Amino acid sequence: MYILIIIQECQNNRASKMASVDSTFQWYAGTSGSLPGKHIGAALRAGGGFPTETEVKTFEAKSTYSLDEFKATLAKCPAPDAALTKDLFSVFDKTGEGEVQANVLTSQISDVIGKGLITEKELKQVTKPYTTKGKLNYGNFVDAIVAGN
Repeated sequence: MYILIIIQECQNNRASKMASVDSTFQWYAGTSGSLPGKHIGAALRAGGGFPTETEVKTFEAKSTYSLDEFKATLAKCPAPDAALTKDLFSVFDKTGEGEVQANVLTSQISDVIGKGLITEKELKQVTKPYTTKGKLNYGNFVDAIVAGN
């Protein structure tokens, strides 16, 4: 699940780099000054949080969020541990060399989250710098994501 969240975060950052938590809140809240609960998942991810889909559903039950409530909720959604994320990628590593077939992985991920969130083409763009001869070096990819690159 963390792999999918990381990929979605890449897309959110590509679509809209937010300078700070305050500006992220303002962008999603608009002129009302209150963040609608239905936008909390996207706002948390744009603000650097990594909520699970279960957490998002729970957070969406609240109709609106103030800036302070948004900050408190964001604090509950820390980034996943890089080592854990690499372990999750290793499930796809058939040779144990720290690489996975990029086309298989991108196809599977876009099938799972591609419903309007990210296309296979966009996913290939995100992973291209870490892909050589059709294999994604997931260690370098995860390190770059964790570093915010």
